[in-house]
Amino acid sequence: MDIKKKPAPGAGRETGLIGTSGDANSTPNISILCPRWERCSVPLCPLDPDVFKRPMRDDEPVCYYLTEAVKIDAEAIFRRRGRAELFTAVSKLIPSLSARWGRIRRALERARTKGSRMATVAPWEVDHVGRN
Repeated sequence: MDIKKKPAPGAGRETGLIGTSGDANSTPNISILCPRWERCSVPLCPLDPDVFKRPMRDDEPVCYYLTEAVKIDAEAIFRRRGRAELFTAVSKLIPSLSARWGRIRRALERARTKGSRMATVAPWEVDHVGRN
């Protein structure tokens, strides 16, 4: 029996990053777009250009920002949090990711019925002026 170890968070993502060319017209690097990039453990990152080449099991988590992008007023919430570009990048892949993986489709259907966790501002996310 061959048991495969789960890769470390962020493993295998260092190649093919979006916008690594450095010119002003390129899309920002994934690690800049996603604040959870360094510590994220989801197997399918919607920002990964090779996302459709990656496998996913039914017991693995779904991207936090993907589940937040399907909620009521998600675009406005992302914009208020300074994550409008992240919303655009993630939300455009929702139909194709849902069609490809039933696990993602079910998670997003469930997430639509819940309130947004992103809409609640944590004290450490507020800047020194009191705005987020």
